Amino acid sequence: LILQNKEISAVNLKKFILGVKRRAEKVFLMGAMVIIAALASGFKPISVTVEDNLALRGYDTVAYFTVGKGVVGSPIYSVEWGGAVWRFSSRTNMRLFRENPEKYTPQFGGYCAIAITDNKVLSCDPEAFLIVDGKLYIMLNQKLLKIWEKNLRENIGTAEKNWSYLMNAWQATVRK
Repeated sequence: LILQNKEISAVNLKKFILGVKRRAEKVFLMGAMVIIAALASGFKPISVTVEDNLALRGYDTVAYFTVGKGVVGSPIYSVEWGGAVWRFSSRTNMRLFRENPEKYTPQFGGYCAIAITDNKVLSCDPEAFLIVDGKLYIMLNQKLLKIWEKNLRENIGTAEKNWSYLMNAWQATVRK
């Protein structure tokens, strides 16, 4: 076998394959450990502030879609949904959310999307966001948002798989 202009014997190929397998197992175990740690620390499907259970740190999730930027919501316009308190900047935005919360809820519960891609669960900066195909993604910061955008479709696919695994694990712990 010739690989990158180097001849590889069957023994070396076997060592190479075993090394790849070990690294893959290590990555899988690290991902599983992150998920177990998240579940053990009181993980919730929607990222909320500890003090007042606010989703998106009180930012208006509908405003991302209607005005294209992060807008701080008001306590006057609040809705409890999905185990979190959602704030809005207007009665209209509050009504839109009540009519279709899934449309406006950020992907991955408002946790940092690029962290989910890497099997991590981190809160986010509501100012670092992106809307793709009508879905809201929030990041830890603007720098990670730019990194996320470079390989957008692949990152979304990986994050969706990881989030699905995390949600299945969470549901299994809730049922117990």
